[in-house]
Amino acid sequence: MAQRPYPQPFDNVNKRVLRPAANTPLIKTNLTPLSRTEAPIAACTDAVLRVCEFNRVDLLKAIFIQAHERPVARCAAVRQSLGLPDPFRLKHRKTLRDIAREIVLERPDRKAACPVLPPAPTHMATRERDQFREIAENEALNLLREGNFAR
Repeated sequence: MAQRPYPQPFDNVNKRVLRPAANTPLIKTNLTPLSRTEAPIAACTDAVLRVCEFNRVDLLKAIFIQAHERPVARCAAVRQSLGLPDPFRLKHRKTLRDIAREIVLERPDRKAACPVLPPAPTHMATRERDQFREIAENEALNLLREGNFAR
């Protein structure tokens, strides 16, 4: 982030692309990205100018640390509240998504949704089929719940 302004690759917007450019390696390594709302724009601009004109990164470093503490804490709290992903759901998410699509397109009511669920794919192990069917039924009932706008 501190060294990106030097090449000046664009006629304009060089300082504005710093944050997305700085976020790219953070996002790729599943780390919390920088938040624009946590640092005043004027302070960021002054800090970048200080780097460009005087080669001093101290102000930018201080702003970065201060602006990053709250989002990191917030992301950690959200990750902890969500828990770990269910490996079974991850493994079969495309099939579950396809079933959800069919249900929405057919628009049955809640009582009619479960009977129209397709059988579990034949490539699944027998013990997985029962678990798959249970998850698919729960998804269907939640999907058709009044007020659910997520799907």
